[in-house]
Amino acid sequence: MENIFIKELSVAYRGKLAVKKINLTLTSGKMTGIIGPNGAGKSTLLKGILELVKLQSG
Repeated sequence: MENIFIKELSVAYRGKLAVKKINLTLTSGKMTGIIGPNGAGKSTLLKGILELVKLQSG
């Protein structure tokens, strides 16, 4: 399996940015956690990585 590189990922809902210009490297064979308060964009980030929502950039 290869590493995953995310560059400048942004997601917006109805014109409002929910995730702005995220850069992230996920290393193969390692576990990564995404933590933060409610409404911080954790689920939106994952949906953006999986392209389940329309991306603004990235």
